[in-house]
This record gives sequence, structure tokens and C-alpha cells, in this order.
Amino acid sequence: MPASRLTAPLCSWTPGDRLRVKIFDNRAAGALETSVQDLTTHKSGYMLASAANGFASTSLATCDGTPWSFRPLYSTASTANQGGWALANINVSYEIGHFEPCTSLAGPSSIPVSSSYSDPSWDQCAGPYESTTSADPSNAEGSDAPCFPAGDTHGPLAAAPDEVTGCTAGDLDYDGTSYWRDWPDSVLPDKFPSPMLISPPSTVFGAPYPEMQFLTDNPATNIECSPPSTANCQVPPPQAPGGFYPYWTLASGGHGSAGHDNGCAWEFGQMTNGNSFGGDAQWGQPTVLNQIINLGVMDEGPIMPSPRCGRR
Repeated sequence: MPASRLTAPLCSWTPGDRLRVKIFDNRAAGALETSVQDLTTHKSGYMLASAANGFASTSLATCDGTPWSFRPLYSTASTANQGGWALANINVSYEIGHFEPCTSLAGPSSIPVSSSYSDPSWDQCAGPYESTTSADPSNAEGSDAPCFPAGDTHGPLAAAPDEVTGCTAGDLDYDGTSYWRDWPDSVLPDKFPSPMLISPPSTVFGAPYPEMQFLTDNPATNIECSPPSTANCQVPPPQAPGGFYPYWTLASGGHGSAGHDNGCAWEFGQMTNGNSFGGDAQWGQPTVLNQIINLGVMDEGPIMPSPRCGRR
């Protein structure tokens, strides 16, 4: 990104690295800054989200971009302080449902990248995940595109070789790895990777935030969820063949620091070593949105006091 000064060593994290992330309003630059310190390798870098560095705001109506310097819209975290794309305040979020591994591909296609190059891709995935649900033409997904083979470097883009044959579009039939028990289940790598450990966030003065909430906008991509009805809008989605949805766990074993729960760590996946807040139940009940933007339905857990390690 033109707005970055993230050095190559910092971008090459290895399992076990400890990172300190700071997100703040850089008033001198007039934009939001994200800085990262790798406490293991002692490398650091930052990203400044300014119009001068190529950042833009995208229109919800037309998808057109307008140069934009991002700034904090509010000085207080509150459920009322939401707008634009924002569905949460100070948060950690993962976007899942964008990968399905395959054993073979069919249906050659291509993706226009520039006026002189179209990246070869495929539309159809074959493999054990794909065979767990109905054929794509008969469900919401339609096709698996775009899909790419292992080893693909995407021609003149000269990307690092793809490690696995698979498809990267939105997984509308819920048969990909996101919705199976393929997530971290141990703090040490086993047949799954270990989870990323996240210390509880704090204010700039080191104080913990008093309240928190679990949210997921999964119903927005669930064809079985038809607002204003909330039937079939829960997670795991009723049509997901794996019958699973990843969840957060708060456990001991993190790297305590001033203002944080000493030794606390948030984990994401299928961990069982701490407070899982009921697993899938942490996502709460489907709720019809009344915020500035209308995405129909979200799954919302209750607003609760920020928990401490060991408190259930």
C-alpha cells in the first residue's frame, strides 16, 4: 500500500511472535494511524490511512471511491455511536467464509487484472468438502469461482506460489473450511495451527474497556435468512454441512502488561482451555437492525461487563 511503511521482516511473522498494535488519531497528519511493533524481532512499521496516501471512502450505492482521510468519528465507545460501514466500535474482527480446498478444478475461466492481462482461474471445485452439500447450480452459491491450483504464481503478478488448490469467493453454501471443526484447538500446533493470542484491548491510558459484546453479520450472506423474519438466521447456519461456527475463548496464558488482565488472552477457533461463553451460543440471537445502515439481521450477544480471566 502507498500508505504503509511496513518492512519486509515485519510482514513475515512466524508462529509465536509477540506484536503490540496501536491504533490512534494522528492529529498532526490528520488521519488514522496503525502502528505495529514486533516484540520478538524488534521490527516495527506503521500505516497512515490518509487521502494523500491513496485511501478512499467507498459509496454503498455505487461502489465509487472518494479520496478520504480516515479519522475517529467518536471519542466514546457506545452502541449508539455507529455509522457507515461500522457495525461495532473498538473491536477485533475476522472475515471468514472465503476459502474451500479442492483436489481438482474444472471449468476454465479468467479474471481481468489489467488491459493486457487476465488471470486464468476455474469455476468448479471437486473434493471432499464440495461433496458434502448439493451441487452449486442448485444452491445459493451458483459456482465456486474463482479457483486456483496449487503452485499458481498468477503470471506477471509474480505472486508467491499458492500453497493449496482452492477457491476464494464467498462461501454461500457453507461447505468450506470456515464452517467445519478445522480451527485451532490447542495453544500448541497439532493437526491445526495454534491460535493467535490477543491481549484484552485497553485505552491509550492503559485502562480496560468496561463492556463488550459478541456480534456476527453472518445472516447477511445466509440465503435462508429472509428479513424481517429472523428464522434460520442463527449460527451455525442450518444448511451448513459441518454444523460449526468458530467462537472466541478467553483463557489464561497471554502476555500480561500494564492495563491488561495479567496473563489473559483472547483466542478464536474451537478452543476449550478457557471461558468459551457457550461456544456458538456467545453469538446470541438474530436481531433486526435499526442502525443507520440496514443490513437486515445480525446475530448479537448481550452487552456484558468485560470479563476477567477465569470469570464465567
